[in-house]
Amino acid sequence: MRKPNTNIVLAATLLSLAITLLIGCSGEQQVNEVLDNAMTLAQQGDKTLVELDWSGYVSMVHPDDLARFKSSLLLEFERLTMIRKADSITIFDQTYSIQDLRSKTPEEFFINIMTLIFRISPELDNSFKNMKNKFIGAVVENDSLIHVVANTKMLLGTKQVDEMDIISVRKFEDEWKLRLSTKVQGIALMLQQSLQMQQR
Repeated sequence: MRKPNTNIVLAATLLSLAITLLIGCSGEQQVNEVLDNAMTLAQQGDKTLVELDWSGYVSMVHPDDLARFKSSLLLEFERLTMIRKADSITIFDQTYSIQDLRSKTPEEFFINIMTLIFRISPELDNSFKNMKNKFIGAVVENDSLIHVVANTKMLLGTKQVDEMDIISVRKFEDEWKLRLSTKVQGIALMLQQSLQMQQR
C-alpha cells in the first residue's frame, strides 16, 4: 500500500486551517457590521426623538410596534365612546370620529397622537428636546434582535434623570427597524391608563 505524500497532507491541512480562519474572520466582521448598523440606527432614531420629528421616527420603527401602539389606544378610545354613547371623541384639543381613528394607518395614528401629546405638554416637549444619549455598545440576542445600550440624561420637570436605557432593533424582512422607545412606550401607557380611569 502506497503511503500518502507527507507534503501533500501538510499542505491540505494548512489550506483547510486557512479557510476556517478566513470564514471565522468573515463571520466576525459581518457581526460587527450588523452591530455598527444597529448603533447607527439607534443614534438616528434618538436624533428624530430629540427633534420631535415624528414622521422621521415612524419611518424607522418596526411595523408591529406601530400596530400595537394603535390597537392598544384605539381599544380604549372605542370603549370610552361606547360608555358615553357617542361616535366621536375629543383627544386633548382635537375631536375625531371613531371611524376616522380606525381608518388611519398605524403610522398616521402614531404621528397624530404624539403630535397632540407634545403640543399640550410643554414639560414633556422640553424633556425630549434636551435629552442626551451616550451610546455605549450593542449586544446580539438572536439573528433578528439586537439591543443597543445607552446612558440617558434628561430633565423631568425640575429633576435631572440619569439612567441606562435599552434601544432594541428588530429585523423586518431584509432591513433592521427600531422597537418603540421605552420613553414612547411609557407615554402611551400613561395615556392608556388615563383613558381607563375615565371609563369608571
